[in-house]
Amino acid sequence: MWRILLAEFIGDLKGQKTRVLLTMFAITWGTIAVVLLLAFGEGLRHSIVKGLLNAGERIFMVYGGTTSQEFEGLPRGRRIRLMEEDLDLITRSIEEIDLVSPSYGIWGTTLEVGENKTTTYMEGVYPAFEDMRRMYPAAGSRFINMPDLDERRRVLFLGDEIAEELFGSDDPVGQTVMLDDLPFTVIGVMQKKFQDSMNNGPDSRRAIIPASTLRSIYGHRYVNHLLLRPRDPGRAEFVKAELNRVLGARYKFDPEDERALPMWDFIEDEEMSNTIALGIEIFLGLVGVLTLLVAGIGVANIMYVVVRERTKRHQARHRRQEAPHHEPVHLRGPRPHSRRWRHRTRLLHRCRPLRRQPARRRRRRGLPGQPEAVHTHRSHLRAHARPHRTRSRRPAGTPRRQGRSRRIAALRVARRPSSRRRSTRPPSPPTSHRARRVQSCFL
Repeated sequence: MWRILLAEFIGDLKGQKTRVLLTMFAITWGTIAVVLLLAFGEGLRHSIVKGLLNAGERIFMVYGGTTSQEFEGLPRGRRIRLMEEDLDLITRSIEEIDLVSPSYGIWGTTLEVGENKTTTYMEGVYPAFEDMRRMYPAAGSRFINMPDLDERRRVLFLGDEIAEELFGSDDPVGQTVMLDDLPFTVIGVMQKKFQDSMNNGPDSRRAIIPASTLRSIYGHRYVNHLLLRPRDPGRAEFVKAELNRVLGARYKFDPEDERALPMWDFIEDEEMSNTIALGIEIFLGLVGVLTLLVAGIGVANIMYVVVRERTKRHQARHRRQEAPHHEPVHLRGPRPHSRRWRHRTRLLHRCRPLRRQPARRRRRRGLPGQPEAVHTHRSHLRAHARPHRTRSRRPAGTPRRQGRSRRIAALRVARRPSSRRRSTRPPSPPTSHRARRVQSCFL
């Protein structure tokens, strides 16, 4: 049975080569499109999230703003300026805080090594800044640590681009850089990283020194912003509310005043980026599924064509089985592949009459009339045919109404000239080989 089904399947494929090739191409391309689009969406989501986390991994950047509401008799429009001492208050008051660091920033800092000279953004931070901003050192180097912070050492951590600009292909670790005409020792270089969000320029062109060193050299009292990381990202809203409460009590502003303490919430941005990337991935997946659906329609079309041809073949075979065996029946459609039927059909084809010709031409050529077998078969079909439903019967004795074709034929006969007579010459004997063969078949 499986061999028969396989043979029929291969036969159908050979009969529909064009449709099969187009459908196979559509299915292959649809599958590849689904895989590629889903992979592209997943890669896009990963790149967006990675670029955001490289700028700040689940942290809050807290800036000092301006009050927009009156509070306890104080006017609005007061400026809030944060200090490094605020971090001690925050860590004592809020237990959910994990890592903290201040950020002192100075634009236009001059870095000079020999003849190479450039300007950049310098930042004074704590050692926890390394994990919060993902500024990991390259091999053979390090970030600033607590001894550097406590002893106010003149050590410098450089971004990868600015280190290459100053030292070229040489190893910068251990060498001296003149920072605003003050010697600093390079202790580390940042690894290369992808960053699509940034604060005061990319990290690859940043110079990092200990916060205590920057405060002692430049005398800064206020920080640019504070960096905080909660222990649990799920409690980010609670931590933000506590920050507003604690700092609001210190600087006398309403905790509901959002302009007094603006924050850059990297946790919220990460969730938003994941949602947008997921939507893009779903859209691309739907496009791939629709492409594959078009290929499925092609498969259904081939199945429909095959079933229709099988149905016609089955109907033709059923009509052959119902026809009487002693009468030659010539049916249209595909013939079965049995030896007995091919032999019988071959014999019948030898005796198949010529196509119907006018009676006058057959009499001239000496051909016989319509075969009796065909007349018998047609009468047999008319006898077993389904009777037609008539709308009304013609009363007895009423002459039959002639149709348009009968009236036209009557007019043509009436217009035929009477001088033209039919030939009374007897039919000549058959001379062609085909006519003799046809006559021998019916004698």
